[in-house]
Amino acid sequence: MRSNFLTLKIIAIIILMAIFWVGLNFVSVLVSERQSYQQNFLKDIAQNHIRPQSIVSPYIRVPYQQNKICQNEKKEPYNCVETHWTLIGADQTHWTSQFDVSDDKYKRAIYRAISYQAELTAQGIFQKPLVEKHPYQWDQAEIVLPVSDPRGLNQNPTINISNQNYQFEIAPQDTTNSGLNFMRIRVQQRPELLNAIQNGFQFKLQVNTAGLNKFTLIPTSSLITYSAKGNWADAKYDGQS
Repeated sequence: MRSNFLTLKIIAIIILMAIFWVGLNFVSVLVSERQSYQQNFLKDIAQNHIRPQSIVSPYIRVPYQQNKICQNEKKEPYNCVETHWTLIGADQTHWTSQFDVSDDKYKRAIYRAISYQAELTAQGIFQKPLVEKHPYQWDQAEIVLPVSDPRGLNQNPTINISNQNYQFEIAPQDTTNSGLNFMRIRVQQRPELLNAIQNGFQFKLQVNTAGLNKFTLIPTSSLITYSAKGNWADAKYDGQS
């Protein structure tokens, strides 16, 4: 009698475990399916509208040429000239940002995507460059502002130098394998900036951008501070020095 009762208990436990396993497996499959739909939804937005925005703090780059010995296809040496670039970051930059976050703009059935409009301001100083002795081509220097998704920009960013506003421009060939698009202000087009670039200047940068889910700021200056305000619920911060 006791043996039969014990057998029934074991069978009941096995049946309950099987039911729990089937239920757990069903829930797991359902969650994975919903996550897959959500990811596909976000990929569609990124492909057709906007992506998470990344912005690199502005920096200066100056070309110079070096003579060297190159080899042709037959491994024969010949004299050639290579162009190199020196990158100059700001001495200090202070960023402030205001985020307007919403999950109403992009939605599909039960799925919603968090998007934002951000107004960013950066104020900083470029000191007089201390660079190595190279034949720099200062007349070809550039102020560079890389961004990951130009589609998110409400307008081309502007930088104020010596009480004069300059607008960054982007060309199709500026897209590289880095995933960034390099917006530039060229001394060749703005020769009045040559003196400022060679001797240092203060600046104020304005960027208005939209983005999806995540915002990334990549510093290039020696010292950077960043403050943000907005209605972003449960915001998470991640960074490294």
